Amino acid sequence: MSTLTLAERPPADLTSGDIHVGRFARPFRRYGKLFVTIAVVLAVLGTLAILILPRSYTAEVRLIAGNPNRDATDITGNAGSQQQTDLPILNALVIATGLQSTQTYAELIQETPVAQRVVDDLHLPIGAEALLGRIRVAPINDTPMLSLRASWGDPQTAATIANDMASAFVQRERDLVAQQADAGIAFIASQLPLAEAQVRQTNFAAASFMAAHRLTDATTQATQAATTLDALDQKIAQTQVDRRQAQAQLAAIQGEIGQTPSMIPGQAVTAPNPVILQLRQQLSDAQVQLADNAQRFTNKHPVMVQLRRKIADLEARIAAIPATIAQSNTAESNAVAVQLRQQAAQLEAQVQADAAAVAAMDAQRHAMLPSIQELPGTTATLSVLQRRAKLAQDAYYAMLQKYDELTVAKSTALSDLTVTQPAAAQNAIPTPSLKMGLIAVALLALGVAFGVVLVLDLFDSRVGDERDVEQLSDLPALGRVDDVSGSVANGDESRRRLRMEAAYDEVLDAMRFSGTSAPRTIAVLSPSQGDGKSTVAVNLALALAERHGPVLVVDADLRRPSVHRLLRVAEMPGLGDVLERGLPIEQATQRTAHQQIDVLAGGSAVRDPVVALESGRLRRLLASAGQHYASIIVDTSALGPVHDALEVARSVDASLVVISAGRTRVKQLTRALDRLARAGIGSLVGYVLNRAKTTNERLAYYARSGKLR
Repeated sequence: MSTLTLAERPPADLTSGDIHVGRFARPFRRYGKLFVTIAVVLAVLGTLAILILPRSYTAEVRLIAGNPNRDATDITGNAGSQQQTDLPILNALVIATGLQSTQTYAELIQETPVAQRVVDDLHLPIGAEALLGRIRVAPINDTPMLSLRASWGDPQTAATIANDMASAFVQRERDLVAQQADAGIAFIASQLPLAEAQVRQTNFAAASFMAAHRLTDATTQATQAATTLDALDQKIAQTQVDRRQAQAQLAAIQGEIGQTPSMIPGQAVTAPNPVILQLRQQLSDAQVQLADNAQRFTNKHPVMVQLRRKIADLEARIAAIPATIAQSNTAESNAVAVQLRQQAAQLEAQVQADAAAVAAMDAQRHAMLPSIQELPGTTATLSVLQRRAKLAQDAYYAMLQKYDELTVAKSTALSDLTVTQPAAAQNAIPTPSLKMGLIAVALLALGVAFGVVLVLDLFDSRVGDERDVEQLSDLPALGRVDDVSGSVANGDESRRRLRMEAAYDEVLDAMRFSGTSAPRTIAVLSPSQGDGKSTVAVNLALALAERHGPVLVVDADLRRPSVHRLLRVAEMPGLGDVLERGLPIEQATQRTAHQQIDVLAGGSAVRDPVVALESGRLRRLLASAGQHYASIIVDTSALGPVHDALEVARSVDASLVVISAGRTRVKQLTRALDRLARAGIGSLVGYVLNRAKTTNERLAYYARSGKLR
């Protein structure tokens, strides 16, 4: 049988959708209240912790590193160079006073003496090491600036510590600068006499050498001779290049002369071809004859055909013979060849002239060499002595300049660090941030709550609602019976009864539209004991009695009968007595307190319920009872380890499975459906979800339909 969708069927929580989305949402459907409770409790506790726990405030000071009055010049005044002198002490001073990196300053600020000075200045209740744990100094990328941050329990103290830390380091650096200046002054003062003596010594050595060798004008003479020789060498080289270029051009022109003819043909005298004239005369005569004969003969006459052939032959011969013939030819000189010969002659003259010039300049050069070699060989020695004298003088002047700079540095004691942005209490950043803390608490609460419900759902193998059944089987849903235990506890018995009646009306409507005809015998099955199938069977009988007349409730659970307790009748006689002892059904049937509801209880115990419920027996019994009742509801045993329910399902018109929300295990339901499928039960029309959670949508549906007031 196929199940149709009712027009008035109340909306379920989710009747379709992707399976993965359903699995993701299942923990929230099952444990939605627990999720909200955990999230709210954790959020409240986290918020209280943030508000109660002591907070820390971070104040920031920004400093810029570098002294604008200090340049990167060397001891000679040349910017950017690192020229060294012959005085090691001076070289060390120049390098040591160079600019420091921001990373170096960041490390120097975090030294214990600086922190101890701040502790003493502000009378802080902690030591220097503990204070350094609250200080963070870091360079600002791609800038010569530093960020100094101090953390404390209140913003005012944090700002005061940050500002005093910066001031203490600036003062410490000034002290260090003054100390370095004193050391530098002492070293330079000890080196100045040595430098002055070296200047006098090198100058005296150069002057004595010049006087001894009479080299007053030697430098000028050597310079002039060298200049003349260099100019002569350049001219020789240029002339040789010109000669080689002329030789290359001459070779190229001579090659062209060899390929160019000396004489070329002159103007030719032509005359008309006499053969052409004769052929044209014959053609004219033949055309005249053709015109005359055309008046006497037809086109196919032999005379006409022969004339046309003659005319075609003459035209072909005229076309093949040249119209003119040469009477005489003349020859004349080639102008190109003449011009090439003139260029070759000019290049040959240039090559010879260049060769002569090179020879003359070589002779001049050889004549100058003896005079140059006669210059004093001590000029190089003089140059060395003069360079030493200049270096000694430069070092002496640089030492004097450095001495003046160190004296000024000692008196002013300037620092390479300057505070550009002092710390302010109103700009202190609280830690943790209230806003970020609340966001973190909210995310943590949601994460923990989700983790809890996810773990619970992972280990919970119970069926929750229709979505879980849809993931296991395509068995149609006939309806759902809501869990109304809350209404009973609150004393709202009338509302509970109306909701139950509406739920079973929904099941009957679904069964009526599930096939071509309404079933008269209905078996109520369940995967396990305690799913509420007996209660569903009795309430379904009550709903059928109101619609279609007398109903018989048969308790076919011969192992653990319970219908007699629900309808408050005697357990015996019953179905066991009819099937095994042959008791007439009329004697075994009992009246109930409900109108048009009779019951066939479980009766006496039987030896083998499967044999007793064998299809033929039960089917005949149901057929006999069907003559007196409009509908028959059969309660069965659970679809567990026994086959009783399968025998009953084979004997009825329709079967439905009762699934208890929050109790029926997925494994039990899967096993039960598998047993029904393997047994080939064709009467299964759907399932009823018992003890389902009531949703606001369903309450609204019942209110709109008038079933709940």
